[in-house]
Amino acid sequence: MRKLGRLLVSLAFLALPLGLPGQAAAKTISGLTVSPALQSITISQTQAAKSFDFYVTNNDPVEQEFHLATIDFGSLDDSGGILFLGPEKALSYKYGLARWITLEKDAVALMPHETQKVIVTIHNKDSLAPGGHYGAVLVTPQLARGTPTPQTQINQVASSLLFLTKEGGAHYSLKLANYSLAAAAVRLPGTLDLRFRNAGNIHVVPRGLVTVTDPFGRTVQKGIINSDSGLALPESFREIAAPLARTATSWAPGVYHAHISYYYEGQAGDRSTLEVSFLYLNGWYVVGLAALGAAGAYLKMRPRRWEQLRGPLVWRHLRRLLVKLRF
Repeated sequence: MRKLGRLLVSLAFLALPLGLPGQAAAKTISGLTVSPALQSITISQTQAAKSFDFYVTNNDPVEQEFHLATIDFGSLDDSGGILFLGPEKALSYKYGLARWITLEKDAVALMPHETQKVIVTIHNKDSLAPGGHYGAVLVTPQLARGTPTPQTQINQVASSLLFLTKEGGAHYSLKLANYSLAAAAVRLPGTLDLRFRNAGNIHVVPRGLVTVTDPFGRTVQKGIINSDSGLALPESFREIAAPLARTATSWAPGVYHAHISYYYEGQAGDRSTLEVSFLYLNGWYVVGLAALGAAGAYLKMRPRRWEQLRGPLVWRHLRRLLVKLRF
């Protein structure tokens, strides 16, 4: 049962959102705050080491001890979640960082509402390849002395994610692997789902714009790609939904075009573009055609009324009307 409890400890980490480093100022769980939650670090080829700080705060009204450890992480899936890697997987993960990290201390004891600084050092050894490397500092509350250990233990753990860029060989790459446009003939699409592939050796932030034009070339919809600044880790895929907002009335039925322009943040040069075409009939036109069809079917079922609207009968009724009006 204790082994089961230890396994349950890690479940909280399997779907952490992977966003732009520096967005989240702190990570707070019950009784504990770690800040910053995300850090972006750059190290040159000639630097021997790079040190920086993070802070641990005890939010409980009693004294508390916290254990500190380092771990590697990678992509959980295409949605942007992260997965902390165990020792076996970390050995084969070439973008790991934990083996080059040392902590000033491996535990801190804090009084109620006390904050303590911890120094983290990354050692720039020859074995640390240029490009991106990803690790985290984990902070785990410890049971108070004398407290019996439960059979099934579920601990909350906070983390400070580290995104390292080693200069001198970073390869940036971003390609649109596929897309999905939820368009129907009677309505314009609400979102454009994009799946990007990062084939480089460093994390990138996809950016871009989607514009939808009608048969006359007017822009009727626009959407920003990755307004949340989500990251794509090296050699992984990232799915991003671009919501489309209406900018003009789309009254004309016909072939519409979705123009996709994308790039990665910091990219210099031309943007990659793609055009997707789809048929849009406008729901009101469909309703109008259906009404005309229903009216025609009705008149066809009532031949006498239909004949009254045709040929000599029309003129006969007109002459009778003129006589009544004394023309």
